[in-house]
Amino acid sequence: MRDNDFTKILGWPGYRVYRHEIDETAKTLRLWVRRKRGNRKLICSGCGRKFSDAHDCNEREVRDLPWGEYRTTVIIEVYRVCCPQCGVRVEKVPQLPSKAPFSKRFEEAVGLACESASVRQVARQFRLAASTVRAIDLRYLQRWSTTRRKDPLVQMGVDEIYFGKQMKFITVVSNLETGEPLWRSALQPMGLPHTIVVNRMGKRFGNESFYRAFLYAVDIIDGGNQTHPNFPCWVILDSQAREKYPFGSVMPAQDLPEGLGVKADSIAQLAGKIGVDSKGLAATIAAFNGYCETSEDPEFHRGMHAWSAWMCGDPFHKPHPNLGPLVKPPFHAVELHRIGGSAIPSTGLAADSHCRAVGWDDKPIEGLYVAGNSMARMETGAVMQSGVSNARGMTHGYLAGRHAAGKPSDLLQKQVERLGLGSAA
Repeated sequence: MRDNDFTKILGWPGYRVYRHEIDETAKTLRLWVRRKRGNRKLICSGCGRKFSDAHDCNEREVRDLPWGEYRTTVIIEVYRVCCPQCGVRVEKVPQLPSKAPFSKRFEEAVGLACESASVRQVARQFRLAASTVRAIDLRYLQRWSTTRRKDPLVQMGVDEIYFGKQMKFITVVSNLETGEPLWRSALQPMGLPHTIVVNRMGKRFGNESFYRAFLYAVDIIDGGNQTHPNFPCWVILDSQAREKYPFGSVMPAQDLPEGLGVKADSIAQLAGKIGVDSKGLAATIAAFNGYCETSEDPEFHRGMHAWSAWMCGDPFHKPHPNLGPLVKPPFHAVELHRIGGSAIPSTGLAADSHCRAVGWDDKPIEGLYVAGNSMARMETGAVMQSGVSNARGMTHGYLAGRHAAGKPSDLLQKQVERLGLGSAA
């Protein structure tokens, strides 16, 4: 085959193959490509400005889709431009979506495969490391997210998903019509080793491993100036935490998505980027690292509850499941945000004391029962709602089952009579 034939089969717009190399023993195909004559419109990858002159030219090697049984590698000439706004920057090449050594269509094939198969299966299929597949899939989803049509939110749901031994459960809020996750809880990650939460002064203000104590600390109001001294607040973590643990749905060793957090090579730089007192943050981390050496947090008693080790910690981390020093750069910061509530919807069907649905005439509808989150909200738990949500489902199911079996429960009526409240509806 001639180079011109390889150009037609490769199908990279504006580029031509000028050299090829086939190894029949190793089953590999290598193609050298450069711009076609007349295709010298160079675009700065930073600002998008167009140029006709190049600063210099280098070769870049990327893996492309296989040609039959031959593993294909493309060596492409890539120019750099001297941009007055961005400085010397590499040109924007549509076929090269990132700095990773893969073509755009190769990454799209991997991302598409991840939609219907596990990471381990896709890794075997493309002969890649599992971590590489996760990174490719993340970039694939990010590109898809920027171009897709975003429908208005009509129905929203909340659920908890088991995330493995180290992470346990994460709370996810999603669009019920599209299945798109809208929000993920940070309560579990912030109690892991190598992680703390600080306020604007760079100081810790609560036990990050126990949500009941921590969430009340966030709500504290300074009566002197009528402000929340502990809100906004940020999760601070080092590279050890990112290497070992998921953060929400971001897998270990994956970069945090753009806009989710910031990264810096030093604590001082990180403090400057998020607007936190630099000296306060440095002193807090130094003190916390000392607590990790003694496996004891005298300030807020982090990890004192057995619950904390399993729900917000790493029970396999020694010597302490919730304490680990922040020492390895780069360091990361993620701002925390409030949500109005979770696990119980704010609306639902009205029901009587036997969990029979009530119609517009205020009369129970025979044979129609509601339970759990289908019923109008009449109870609220302490801070978090997952426990009371489960209790609602079990209690309503019990009452509905007793009534449907012809043996309605009289426990509520007895309590009403004992307290002198009249009668149960």
